[in-house]
Amino acid sequence: LEEIGEVEGPLPVEGPLPVEGPLPVEGPLPNVQVYRTFSLDYASLKGFFSKHQRVEEDRRWTPESIKKFSFSNLIRRYLLIPDGYILWLPFALFRALRLAKEVDAFYIRAPAFSTALLAPLLRIFTTKPILTDFSDEWTSETIDFVLKPKWRRKIERWMEKMVIKYSTWVIFSTQGSRDYYSSRYPLQAEKFRVIFNGYDEDDFLRADVKRKTSEDKITIVYSGSCEDTVEPKGLTVTPYYFLKAISILKEKDPNLSEKLQIKFVGYSGKQAKKFVEKWGLKEIVQLCGNQIHRKAIEEVLSSDILLL
Repeated sequence: LEEIGEVEGPLPVEGPLPVEGPLPVEGPLPNVQVYRTFSLDYASLKGFFSKHQRVEEDRRWTPESIKKFSFSNLIRRYLLIPDGYILWLPFALFRALRLAKEVDAFYIRAPAFSTALLAPLLRIFTTKPILTDFSDEWTSETIDFVLKPKWRRKIERWMEKMVIKYSTWVIFSTQGSRDYYSSRYPLQAEKFRVIFNGYDEDDFLRADVKRKTSEDKITIVYSGSCEDTVEPKGLTVTPYYFLKAISILKEKDPNLSEKLQIKFVGYSGKQAKKFVEKWGLKEIVQLCGNQIHRKAIEEVLSSDILLL
């Protein structure tokens, strides 16, 4: 937050967070208690073999990284299924069972998809309702899934099937995701619900929108993150093909930079910068990087065209 200007000065920290026990949350939800559990996640395992512990969630599967022969990649590929948080699961289950008498239901959010595996495990030990929230699709044609070995994809599909079978309700953030899972699991479709991601309308009302004139360039804005890959397999968000198309337009119209500007607001990946430099698009394309929430909204509202 400090790096992108959301706060001024260092963030206040009063000692380390407790490993276990209730952690009171101050603010709009004073009655909420957070219980932290021990975890042997992927970053912790890497800390055993290297001096500098890196935080990794084992969710980005790219051919360049995962196919390199290394001990850590062998662990990621063959042991950490479905992701790097699987060794957190027994500690989370133990804590959930200790709290079972105090709660009316369990709400589980994925990813990380190891979290979703709590659903069938809790069903063994408790009769409380279980609501599983798939904010992202698990075994669809996303690049994170299709690049995994065939044998591992079969295991994860079985895991997903068990999660959906033993959940009381399954929540999706888009109608498209619900339709996809309804086609995959028609016998379970009646338990599927859609709850859209929310936003604050006042953020858009307070935004400082730039007024455009007839002399201004046409502005195209992409707001969000891009995958740092050009892998043609699986669904992915890569700027490669769009920027390649713009480079072709530039060859046909040398004055294109006088008419058009393109802004990528958010993480665009390392490859995007290389594409811009390689195809000579610096005068057209701006890689704005991460912006504070207000600034990102202003860029969106000031654009002529939004790139999805």
